[in-house]
Amino acid sequence: MKWFRTLPRTVRFEAFGFVCMLTLMALNECVYLAKILIGEATPLRHHDFLIESALVCAIAVIVVGLSWFADRRLRTLESLLVMCSWGQSVGAADRWMSLDALLKERGAITTTYGLCPECYTREASRRPTATATETDGQASRR
Repeated sequence: MKWFRTLPRTVRFEAFGFVCMLTLMALNECVYLAKILIGEATPLRHHDFLIESALVCAIAVIVVGLSWFADRRLRTLESLLVMCSWGQSVGAADRWMSLDALLKERGAITTTYGLCPECYTREASRRPTATATETDGQASRR
């Protein structure tokens, strides 16, 4: 049952609700609550109970499955970071800030800058004035 604890809270509550509904239906079939509560005496129909239980289980599977899917999608969408295409600012909590500021605010992360090998090669090819010792020194820092 460890997997049950990993489900989102809403999905667990829905599953618990459907289990309670099935339990009440089974209790009604065994004890016949209508006879106890209102005094009505009708014959027991076990096949009706089986059909109703199957329908409730089918609805439970659909509802819980859709809720689980919606929760996963919502968590994915909430984890996305909106970044400005031109200024590289990051949108967070209805305001825009630099990525460095966001990282510092959210997790006390300090950032530094460097060049990836592709950008270094591209920039080195654009600057023909760089001497061999400068390019060797940059390559050794990667």
